[in-house]
Amino acid sequence: MKKQGVILLRWANKCNNNCAMCSLHSGDSEEEVMSIEEALDFTRKNAASYQNIEFTGGEPTIKEGLVDLVAAARESGYERIAISTNGRRLSDENFCRKLIDNGLNAVTFALHGHDVETHEKRMSRSDGAFNEAIRGLKNLITEHSVSLNVASVLARHNHETFSEIGKMLIEMGVKQWSISDLIPDGRAQDIYDSLSLSPSEAEKAISGILPMAGQIGLVIFNFSRCFFPRDLDDRILFFDTRDKADLCNIERKEGRYEKEGEVYHDFHKTYLGICEKCPAYETCGGVWRRNMELYGEGIMTEVARRNGF
Repeated sequence: MKKQGVILLRWANKCNNNCAMCSLHSGDSEEEVMSIEEALDFTRKNAASYQNIEFTGGEPTIKEGLVDLVAAARESGYERIAISTNGRRLSDENFCRKLIDNGLNAVTFALHGHDVETHEKRMSRSDGAFNEAIRGLKNLITEHSVSLNVASVLARHNHETFSEIGKMLIEMGVKQWSISDLIPDGRAQDIYDSLSLSPSEAEKAISGILPMAGQIGLVIFNFSRCFFPRDLDDRILFFDTRDKADLCNIERKEGRYEKEGEVYHDFHKTYLGICEKCPAYETCGGVWRRNMELYGEGIMTEVARRNGF
């Protein structure tokens, strides 16, 4: 019987962006993760075990062979065939069409600002990134065969205008928006002290997007549960450490998660004194260890209590 989760294949290392908040060091090395032959073999041999596959990186669209990989995934019987991308190459309508025609039916699309200054200058740090991403997004929005999820990381460089991303997506007709907390890993770990938000700053930015739940589907990644009201709107999906541990198998990257009894742990996280009393204790994973070192547990505890924990 096939697993309902997703096998994530990180087959590309290079990237055409230089994102400050990258949780890897994508593009920092010329060495690639695997060849197209290795990726094709991996795709085919895992089809018997997984319903879904996602090609990720780095940036998977800039490496030759992605169309062939997508086609192989369809031939192998995967139900959901996805890529995670910054969307720049999808601005090429012909390339976008080839991927869809060969079986691509899901895209996680990274967008971290509502304008050139935020997304391009501060976050992705790559000329042309914003306008190309927007053109790519427009190429996908009208494709009803493709499940589109726009993903944004909340950080120092975009927190004051974070809600503007959601407003823009709603206006464009995007149906699902995922927001992620900054992960203290990879390139982001190197500059975490200057890129991270205090718990109260993050809470303020989050409060600005929660009212959008009735207009766009919200999915929450990597945040501690207590950043959100205890009686969270049931239209908001909270994807926690348990979900990531049980549903995502990331090839060639050491796992961040472990299960001890009924409790799921993230090795970048720790627990507050009040965590064991929280109804989400077993699944949440805790709070970022580095963030607590920078800002102290007191602020996080205040945030948790304001939200009913």
